[in-house]
Amino acid sequence: MHQEKLTSRLKRILVAAQRQTSIFIIKVGFNRKGGSVRHLRLGTDYGGWWVPEVFLNQEDRKLLISAGLGHDISFEKEMLNFGFEVVGLDPLPECIEYASVQLSEYKKVSLINKGLWISSGKIDFYSPTSKNSDAYSITNSHFNESAEILQFEVISLEHLQEQLRDAPIDEYELVVLKLDIEGAEIQILSDYFSDVRKKFDFVAFELDSVSLIPFWKFKERIVAIHLARKLMKQLSELGYVLTLTEGYNFHWVAKNGIRLVD
Repeated sequence: MHQEKLTSRLKRILVAAQRQTSIFIIKVGFNRKGGSVRHLRLGTDYGGWWVPEVFLNQEDRKLLISAGLGHDISFEKEMLNFGFEVVGLDPLPECIEYASVQLSEYKKVSLINKGLWISSGKIDFYSPTSKNSDAYSITNSHFNESAEILQFEVISLEHLQEQLRDAPIDEYELVVLKLDIEGAEIQILSDYFSDVRKKFDFVAFELDSVSLIPFWKFKERIVAIHLARKLMKQLSELGYVLTLTEGYNFHWVAKNGIRLVD
């Protein structure tokens, strides 16, 4: 029994060290040198994100596109309180229903029962390992070997912008994009930013899928880190600056979207 506890503890230590090393490798070379951008954290410990304070205080017309609502819309609610209009997406009907109830008092909300992907239509999603989780994934980010496969509607960022109900994206002075979509973030952002398009002023995304790769899958982890760094380089070359990280959450500001203090 004592040996089993030691083995289990050692495994946890190695997994934690591996995750921290992965984060370090992904972001090394992209952190800003000198200066700072003041951020405010909005939402719960589980569902919250950081946003530059200067964006929150602006009186211009502001939009948040939030993909992956789940059952925690605390961040979206806080952004609404700061004057943002919100477009929220989730492929699961129950998540959209939950958000609809929780945000019923707000007028500037549009909820779309679709996932986000590089194209529009229907696509297979893999169920998470936990039956109590809503983290269905196009990429099977949980490595669930016995996953249930369900089809859900998806929409691309390009088509989403074309279908914005109240106004084209160009009519907003400030546009924030938040992605928490279980491993699809890298492919979507890499594809979207491969062409010259309207830039977002602030992009926040989660790369937690890297931490979910099983300990022994070294090749898969190396590939995931390589793709993550490729995306980071892509954003950097387009004029984005990595202003803050929190675990596997990465927050990028467009240089022309904020006065960066050096």
